[in-house]
Amino acid sequence: MSRWPLSRMDSDDPSLQREDGFIDLSTKLANQASEVRAARSDQAAARLRLIRAEDRAARFQWQLESIRASRSHRIIAILQRARRPRAMLRLPIDILRVLTTPAPRPPRPLDPSLRGRTEQTLAGWQAYDRRHYETAIAEADGVLAEHPMDVPALELKQVAHWRRGDIAATLSALSRIRMVYDSPILARRQRTYLGRAHELDPRWHPRVPGPPRPVEPRDGVIMHLLKESVPYQVNGYTTRSRYTVQCQRGAGLDPFVVTSLGFPRKDGVTSFPPVEVVDGTPYHRLDPGPNYPRDQAHDVVLTDTAWMAGRVGREQRPAVIHAGTGYRGFETALVGIALRAHLRRPLVYEVRSFHETTWTDDIERAERGEHYNARREAETRCMHEADLVVTIAEGMRSDIIARGIPAGKVSVVPNAVDADRFTPREPPAALQQKYGLEGKSVIGYVSNLDHPREGQEILIEATARLRARGRDVVCLLVGDGKRRAELEALARSAAADGVVFVGQVPHESVRDFYSLMDVFVVPRVDERAARMVTPLKPFEAMAMRLPVVVSDLPALVGLAKPGERGLAFTAGDPEALARTVETLLDNPDQARRLAEEGRRWVIAERTWAANGRRYQDIYRELLNQWTARGNEAGGRT
Repeated sequence: MSRWPLSRMDSDDPSLQREDGFIDLSTKLANQASEVRAARSDQAAARLRLIRAEDRAARFQWQLESIRASRSHRIIAILQRARRPRAMLRLPIDILRVLTTPAPRPPRPLDPSLRGRTEQTLAGWQAYDRRHYETAIAEADGVLAEHPMDVPALELKQVAHWRRGDIAATLSALSRIRMVYDSPILARRQRTYLGRAHELDPRWHPRVPGPPRPVEPRDGVIMHLLKESVPYQVNGYTTRSRYTVQCQRGAGLDPFVVTSLGFPRKDGVTSFPPVEVVDGTPYHRLDPGPNYPRDQAHDVVLTDTAWMAGRVGREQRPAVIHAGTGYRGFETALVGIALRAHLRRPLVYEVRSFHETTWTDDIERAERGEHYNARREAETRCMHEADLVVTIAEGMRSDIIARGIPAGKVSVVPNAVDADRFTPREPPAALQQKYGLEGKSVIGYVSNLDHPREGQEILIEATARLRARGRDVVCLLVGDGKRRAELEALARSAAADGVVFVGQVPHESVRDFYSLMDVFVVPRVDERAARMVTPLKPFEAMAMRLPVVVSDLPALVGLAKPGERGLAFTAGDPEALARTVETLLDNPDQARRLAEEGRRWVIAERTWAANGRRYQDIYRELLNQWTARGNEAGGRT
């Protein structure tokens, strides 16, 4: 939690403006951050005054209670009561008891070091706000050298270690805090961190209670383990999942889906059937009930998931277990490994992204630290323990093989498009009017607003630059997520009414929003997953015959083939994006040619119907190998 100001910046400082008078988005963001920090400074000063007032009141209260507990005060109280006849009879005994009994002393007030020596950790919290976690830890250690039980310093050290990705040091600091001052909240926090450590420990696996219960498989039945699904979530992950089970069903397979524990209740949905059919496919919901703790430790959640999914597996008797990437990447595969051992059926792990970098929103730290390394190792272990690994791009396959996974064990089933559904169309006039897009050039992106890797800030700033040059351009952002309010604030500051946030739309309606765009932009920043993972939405945009502009990251360059099916710009550079968009706006013939070639390519090379046949071949080969190995005598136990 941020507590202290970093610096004071004047948003009207002329030194912040470029010669052309344009203040870029990063500068405006810094100005907004300085205002927030100034407000925090006032809050911190008030907090200090309150702490010191509470300390003075506690000291005065202790002094008063000490006086009342003294022998002289007790004797005076006895003499005052002795005015009554009965008290006179007891006077000698009472005075003798006071003189011969040690005076009870009230407990001293809690040392301020245990309840808020806040001013001594000021420099550390300032460093923490600047994300200088090493400095924050050093400042905390300086306080702890003189005051080993200082709670604020221990708290600073704990949160700074967690932000650095130091799992063991975080747990150590929490243990020290609980030795000084314990509470149910601290106990739950420590159990949460322990759960995260357990799921990353190579010695730990979730298990289905009881002995293995091998099933007699039903031909063609595929058990999909997914973190979430339609109709409650509509995003790239759920869209691929939906089309995957559809194309498998079209290829003659019989898939069913099991979603993660608590979904969709944990997303706020309170009424849903335990099994619902979507597009002909059963979706099983593992619902532990409304009283299941939302902050339950990860290891407990995975064990409960394996137990409940095991019951579904015994009933449905799948031929193959197919686990897709989870919220943290590997956790659905851990459940799949438990089911593999319990049901004695082969496991396919479909790696759709590399989530080891998502432990933090600090891109500069995402690929280093203990937490990153532990996640990467857990991901790799799951790949080793699966019978087959499927991924969505050749670059991802190369990375998986580089981890030591045999090349023959890794297959690619790329993202694709429903060619019959996503076809060129005229933009709906009602939507153009609703969002004020008539007569304007529209550049847009369809994606979640959750992770900084998507780079919506770059697109917003490029829009601001285009509008500053007199271009009548509007940016259309389709999707929702936890960063929406932040992005909306940036858009108001940078481009006024030049950015439209549509929010999440049903997949059935997303075609209408593609048709509103003149250029589709994928502004992802240079981050590990972005370099390797090919998103789904550009395929849909290409099928809609839209010219595509992408960051010059390997996964995206392979998709767009700059100059052939789209154009690329330097990742993270809004000026380069603005110039690239201008190229297409000023050269409609080039934009039309790129769009035509993009549609031709996806129709020929990237359709879900073709993916159905790919999965069918993969499962057939896997089952032949499984039978030849004699079911591996039961897998993990």
